[in-house]
Amino acid sequence: MKSHLFFVLGQAFDRETGKPVGSQREELINIKENKMFKGCKNILDIKESYESFWNHLNKRSRDVVFVQSIREPFGWERELVSTKQILKFIRDKKLRKEKKK
Repeated sequence: MKSHLFFVLGQAFDRETGKPVGSQREELINIKENKMFKGCKNILDIKESYESFWNHLNKRSRDVVFVQSIREPFGWERELVSTKQILKFIRDKKLRKEKKK
């Protein structure tokens, strides 16, 4: 990747209802200096590392974090997931959980 600085826009959602929890949060990530992002080769790697950190920090949390976009400070922006996709993911996960019972 050309840049090592990225703005990551994320949002937490309730795992059961799919409703947003709080407001969106944007963080400036330096993939050269932040060990959590070491080895990231593209924006999907950044997304995976960010979500993995927040969602595995407390596995029993009622919330799940999704990255909604990643952008360079003075460049392009790439939407990674829409709210519609998030709600479908939560609904499908809930259905799978109910089938196991």
